[in-house]
Amino acid sequence: FLASARSVAALVARLALLAFSAAFAAFFSALALALASARSAFAFARAEARLARGARAEARAFFRAAAEDGGLAIPHDFNWGAVASIAARVCVALEETELAEPLYDALLPESGTCFVLGIANVWDGAVDRALGELATLLGRFDEAQAYLAEAEALHARLGARAHLARTWWAQAKLAQQRGGADDAVARGGPRGSP
Repeated sequence: FLASARSVAALVARLALLAFSAAFAAFFSALALALASARSAFAFARAEARLARGARAEARAFFRAAAEDGGLAIPHDFNWGAVASIAARVCVALEETELAEPLYDALLPESGTCFVLGIANVWDGAVDRALGELATLLGRFDEAQAYLAEAEALHARLGARAHLARTWWAQAKLAQQRGGADDAVARGGPRGSP
């Protein structure tokens, strides 16, 4: 009986060590992914900060470097919302049509959802607004109009005035790009102002 108890104890110890090793490996794998996406988030944030200072050339350099470093292959982790939201804003502000397409494709499956930054500590509006802005940049005006209408409805329903204003701004830019007066611009103001 003692020999079999020792064998069982040794087997349990080996299994525990294997489980610990697997958990340890999984932890470091997840940590490596999180650090990679955090690096992208910081790179895009640096680009946005340069834009805010009016340093477009520096912003473009940071944005392109982040994109070329795999930053547009945005992993779905707790940084996803921050990376995707900032990348979309910077891409549109810099009118980076070459990089708008892969970013648009990355955001497309998230249509109908919202950007949540961190672990649900900051809400940054509808993904559809970013899709609408990117579609405008890509010259896909009908798609842009549909996405921006969805974003407008969501922001109005939630009473998210700042995001609603950003959506109206995007709709006005769409109307300008189309070369004509859209409904929101023709009336001289936004629809259904809360």
